[in-house]
Amino acid sequence: MEFSLGIGDAYLMSKLAWNVAQVLTKGRKSAPREFHELEDQLYSLVAALSALEKAFDYHDTPNSAVGSSTPQTDLLEEEALGGTLKKVLQSCGGTLKHLEKTMKKYGAMVEPHDVNETTMSRWAKVLAKDYKKIAWTTEKGNLDSLKSQLMIHTNSLDLILGVISNSRTKRIERVLHENSHMMKKIYDWFNESMKHTEIEVHGVTHLPLATPHPAPPATIFEVCLGQDMGGTREICSRASLHEHWNLGISKENLDDQYPLFTCHCSLSSGVNQGDHSSALYKYAFSPFTFPFSLVGSQKSWMLYKVADTLHNTMVAIIIRNVALNYIQEFEKTFIRTLSEAKAELMFSRSMNNMLAHIEPHTQQAYVLNLRGNVSSAGEDFESITFAVGTRTYRRSMIKGVDLLHYRAVKADFGSPSSTTEVQNPFCDYAEILLFYDETEDTTLGDISRNLLQVRSNTSKSFSEQEAQVTIRKIKCLGYSNEACTSTIESVDVNVQFARTETASDFYDKLEAMRLELFALSLEYPQKEENVVLHLQTAQVHTEDIYISDAEIFIVRNSSGRFRMIILSRNRCTILSQVLADDFFTRSNGRPNYRSPTYLVQLQVQGERKIYKYEEGLNTLNFHSVQAERMFDLGRLAISDSGSTKQIENST
Repeated sequence: MEFSLGIGDAYLMSKLAWNVAQVLTKGRKSAPREFHELEDQLYSLVAALSALEKAFDYHDTPNSAVGSSTPQTDLLEEEALGGTLKKVLQSCGGTLKHLEKTMKKYGAMVEPHDVNETTMSRWAKVLAKDYKKIAWTTEKGNLDSLKSQLMIHTNSLDLILGVISNSRTKRIERVLHENSHMMKKIYDWFNESMKHTEIEVHGVTHLPLATPHPAPPATIFEVCLGQDMGGTREICSRASLHEHWNLGISKENLDDQYPLFTCHCSLSSGVNQGDHSSALYKYAFSPFTFPFSLVGSQKSWMLYKVADTLHNTMVAIIIRNVALNYIQEFEKTFIRTLSEAKAELMFSRSMNNMLAHIEPHTQQAYVLNLRGNVSSAGEDFESITFAVGTRTYRRSMIKGVDLLHYRAVKADFGSPSSTTEVQNPFCDYAEILLFYDETEDTTLGDISRNLLQVRSNTSKSFSEQEAQVTIRKIKCLGYSNEACTSTIESVDVNVQFARTETASDFYDKLEAMRLELFALSLEYPQKEENVVLHLQTAQVHTEDIYISDAEIFIVRNSSGRFRMIILSRNRCTILSQVLADDFFTRSNGRPNYRSPTYLVQLQVQGERKIYKYEEGLNTLNFHSVQAERMFDLGRLAISDSGSTKQIENST
């Protein structure tokens, strides 16, 4: 398969990878776990190809990315850069075309011959019976081999993108030697890595397949009924989503009711816990159903306003005890899919509320991500006092309070699929909403509600003796008739409660939300940070930490400081380290990992623990020499750019 060096190749391959990943998504219900991982890897490749496309769009060819130079140096630079890039694109294109051909062969990307059989039902049968027999690569490799090849392609493209970005910072005559040397290193690393995948394929002994069995049920979890004052009542301890749950979220099926859950208690090992099918079958989506996570020590989610079709009421359903390895998948494929579908429906009807809304000034759309259940605290609010300098302002008739956190989504109301997640979706603050009784003395002004922004570094305190919670130096917005009429920075807020227990619970919910915000700040690049390196590897470890299927990011903030983020693919482990000043320039060539490091770990049943290593890490080890070489190439690409000198000049 031949490619010329140009933007068209990246665009076509990105489109092909996206289409294949979309087919895998549709078959997710019946697909084995390997297909979930393959789908994620394809989306990572799409991101790398799209970034390459943008780089080419900015400058027509890599050599023109740095301004004018002599024809001879242009030719040499293009040969060094283009030769490596062409090699990677050719290999990547061949892998994708073979994958497309394979899926067409087995009916995944063609229309079925039987009008009564959908394309995906044919594909599902192949997944359940024959997927281990399929030659997924041109070397007749299995799914693991395909995933490895796609990861190598993605990492190679990300390394090349680093070189292209570096070339923008200097003229070619100054960096020709460095870039040619770097591209040669990447070329050698790519060839050697691809050879390793071929060796693995040819070393595999193909065992006869056992008699196929039905795929295991989808993610198992506990379903509870939400009750007053934050309590819950268990309905089923081993439930899953019903196979047709997603039919209930389309606009065309709003008048139909599809069951949400299936009971698996009778299939569990040990004592038969009974069948809760009848208890679960009555629950279905209502037009107002909306999902979000709940703040707390254990991962849990609420489905707000689910229809109880037996009793003709709206109820709150709580989901918890999702297995650790499935939490990320559950949130991605159910919670976020449902919230964005519901937000799309709301926006199409010009609805804005606390579940989903569009900011009028920025036109940015937001959906509810987290809620801290503090509604019961509103009943015990005696007063709230705002202080700025020597001025104070007090309100006493408070009829409601809520603690919310939002996730940004893109909204394109002209397209059928209007909402998609943005790159850094999570707000860096949570909102305390205070609602006032409209019958209160009008001399206090016409503000009907206040919005207080709290962040991960917001200072607060709790006085048990006074039953008070104090929040310091926060931003306060005042609203009247849905319009923001005042914005005040650096406000001290004192909340007086009638009972110490309520004040303590409110403070605990604030602290839990703070930890959620802090964990998100460790996991994602912040507003002032830009990603300068993104790589993937099968496994990294330290003396105490083991991370499989890891993603590695190095980000740089506006002051030139670098931070490394390492994530497990299932997001159960997050490692964040602000890099030492000599991380890229140490004389012995080894990175210095001895700077403060945070570790976030999800424990069994989703309990989060956050640890701090004041002295950092002794070392960071990779699963193979090839993976370590890849990381060293990434470090070299950053250090050669000259951007690390920003730190040296500022210290």
